[in-house]
Amino acid sequence: MEPQTMNDLNKRRILGGMLLTFLSLTTIGCWKIPAAQPVPVPVPPGMRVEIYELDPTEDPTSLTAVHPDTGKPIFLKSPPLIATSDVATVAEIVEENPPHSESAAFQINLNTAGATKMTQATATPNGQELVLVLNGSTVAVAKVMMPIGAQMVITGGNESGDFQRKIAALTQGK
Repeated sequence: MEPQTMNDLNKRRILGGMLLTFLSLTTIGCWKIPAAQPVPVPVPPGMRVEIYELDPTEDPTSLTAVHPDTGKPIFLKSPPLIATSDVATVAEIVEENPPHSESAAFQINLNTAGATKMTQATATPNGQELVLVLNGSTVAVAKVMMPIGAQMVITGGNESGDFQRKIAALTQGK
């Protein structure tokens, strides 16, 4: 057996140090393996995705709905800003460590026509509110803080888990 050279010893020390660094980073959580990306799917047949602008006052053309968080009546400007035909794909985003157990996120990818409508409607964000309606049921109300284009992610969740169930039903075709 030949004696090891200084160069071989230095290589082993460097490799050992790299291994210890890797193990310590993964142990303390500084280095995370990225979560799996959502798998976008077309809206299943018979399912509806609509996005309405919230109407601050009742209007003869507005639709009445129920706010998903407060249970109070809200008014939706009709027709919807985005209809199912404007949606290219949808995806449920599952968070690895959600802030609470019923947290969920819903990704909507719009087709060209839908992206144009959304871009025009949100070009000058002024705090208007948009309402996500899935299969005729209001599931989220959100303030527009910045222009929206072809893709949006809506987060939500409540103790009943209603938002997450409706998203799962839509993205999994149930």
